[in-house]
Amino acid sequence: MNESLVEKIAQQTGYDLEKVKQIVAGLLRELDLHASKEEHATIETIVALCSSNFGSEAGNAIGRILVRSDDEVRAMMNYQDQIISGVSGNACKQIAKEVIASLDGRPMDSQTKYHYPLKTLWDGICIEVQYKKSEQWQSHLDIIRTAIWDEVKGLREEVIRSIWLQTDAGQRDNRLPPGQVILASDPKSIVGFVLRESILSEAEGWKNKRIERFLRSKKEKATKASKAVAGTVIRNLQKMKDGMQSGDDSGLKNEWDEICAQVQGEESPMYEAYMDTVTGLIQGELKQIDSEIKIDIWLQTQEGEDWTDDNNEKDLEEQEPVGYSEEDIVEYILRDLILSKASDWTNKRIERYIGSQQVSRFDDDLNG
Repeated sequence: MNESLVEKIAQQTGYDLEKVKQIVAGLLRELDLHASKEEHATIETIVALCSSNFGSEAGNAIGRILVRSDDEVRAMMNYQDQIISGVSGNACKQIAKEVIASLDGRPMDSQTKYHYPLKTLWDGICIEVQYKKSEQWQSHLDIIRTAIWDEVKGLREEVIRSIWLQTDAGQRDNRLPPGQVILASDPKSIVGFVLRESILSEAEGWKNKRIERFLRSKKEKATKASKAVAGTVIRNLQKMKDGMQSGDDSGLKNEWDEICAQVQGEESPMYEAYMDTVTGLIQGELKQIDSEIKIDIWLQTQEGEDWTDDNNEKDLEEQEPVGYSEEDIVEYILRDLILSKASDWTNKRIERYIGSQQVSRFDDDLNG
């Protein structure tokens, strides 16, 4: 229904415009129920419905307005989706508000690994949505579903129908069964819709000081730990002076000098052997790091980010708690924290060695 028609009804009744919109929403749902029963919505039907919604005195006049032309009736029926969506959205927001308030007043369960500064179960759920799933993820979803169900059971029939029409099941089904029939036959669709669209969507962007502090702390610890591993490996390489492959006359002092020279200049036939040495040193350092911090480091890798995206796209029942790949962590520290530093690391020894290599290649080109 277009706005001018609503305004016309408001003028006929003397009702406030918003009140007319609410009453017409109920009328549209009643008309849809007639259609689901394959009943023809005659002029008499609409007039009768108008009388019950607007009052008998104005009902006849308003009913005539609504059915004056087929175009207006079609416009009214096309307006139905917009009205029902609004009713559904308001109801889902109210359910989400009640459920979130309940979860935010509930202390963190003792099994959840997330600790200070998080306090409430809602804090933990927000972290699971925004950062990583815990072992309790599926049990937390069950708690939310139960809370949603308790709220849905108290809704009016027309509100239950309006929510169900927004679900995948409601979109596929042309019928419009009574609200209690929907609750008895298809509660999963309504609960799942509210869970995804109103609860978890809120958790995705939910912020408070505790959550922000927790996320900042986890990322800072992961960054600090990975940089510490890289720093220790570099210092160990600087202490390695035996068995160097560049020769005694290269001017290079240790294996770190050799790696930097090869990263910045030309790789030697022993380059892969150097990489094996660095990899072994990284693996040795990682053995001393707690698995929770390894998870946090892995989530910063490209592989960890890809896994998180894939996991979040799964059905809720199939989403898994996060693990980690030590191989990915080793490659991340090697590539992003050690070799990247080697590409910029310089001293007089490295500069002279790279310069002598360039001169040697130039001479070879001239004599070649």
